[in-house]
Amino acid sequence: MSCIEKARELQLGGRVEDAQAEVTNAWFALEESLSLCPTNHRARFLLVSCAMNADDYQRAKAEALRIYTDLSREQLQQMDDSVLHLSLAHASKMLKDVKDAMRYANEACELYPEDPQSYMVLGELYDSVNEDELAEKFCRQAIFYNDAPNCKHPLNAHNVFFSLCCLGGSLIKQQKYSEAEKFLTKAAKVDQDSTLALRHLVEVYAQQDRKEFAILTAKRVVEIETAASTPCEDMKQRILQLEQSAPDGLVSMPRSQELGSVEDAPQTAQRQGSELPVGGLEEPPLWSPPLGQTDPDDVRENGKAPGDKRKNDGDTTPRGAEDEGWGICCFDR
Repeated sequence: MSCIEKARELQLGGRVEDAQAEVTNAWFALEESLSLCPTNHRARFLLVSCAMNADDYQRAKAEALRIYTDLSREQLQQMDDSVLHLSLAHASKMLKDVKDAMRYANEACELYPEDPQSYMVLGELYDSVNEDELAEKFCRQAIFYNDAPNCKHPLNAHNVFFSLCCLGGSLIKQQKYSEAEKFLTKAAKVDQDSTLALRHLVEVYAQQDRKEFAILTAKRVVEIETAASTPCEDMKQRILQLEQSAPDGLVSMPRSQELGSVEDAPQTAQRQGSELPVGGLEEPPLWSPPLGQTDPDDVRENGKAPGDKRKNDGDTTPRGAEDEGWGICCFDR
């Protein structure tokens, strides 16, 4: 345990090679412990963790299966923690055995029905095989149980972000654009340094014929990814496509927009994180309302603001339903 704790501290300090050396020391110590007492499940589970850290998923799954087969279903349920099943699911996924991964994740949902992590993993697995309705269902459940006040194992911020993005992506593929927008705007607020939610939002706005917002969002993606030295040629091409699809190759701006670029327009507050410039736009993207302005959701009726001309995509979900709790793969316990 001391080697693992030291490795964690070294990794947080950026000393990756030293951290890996400590993990190796821990690995040898755990194997020696198991040679003396093979039924020491705590030591074996730490070995699973070391194997995962080393990307040795074959070994990780083998050791996790040893624990799994030694315990009855009742004993597994008494653990009151899905981490063993999630380890098996993750290792199986990395070994390209999605069916096996789904089996363990589904069993975790049965044994620990209020653990959001199990539903998140299962939703991601269904998304990976384009089972969009099932991906939506389980991602919603992950968000629902995570938001419950008595949640024992809440998702960390990264996994909340991922679940919202996965849910938004599955809704886009079902052409439920208005619903997708709601969850993706929430995701953009959770992690303002990632562009995953913003990339999804570009397509949502494009499908809703809101090209000005699609282009603004796409430009923000380019800005963030360029600053991070991440290739973004695909998004630059997407901007060109959006611009060329507008009349005369130009994006039509609302009448209230003054002449000049949006960047030159007066702003009500300094932009931060993933916020887009919104000065003068009649309806800013829902995830970046300027300070002092009424939240667009507060004036919406049936999901639309007055004068909203976006496409009706058949979304009949009552407004606010997602706020009552119905809301990749990276699990963290």
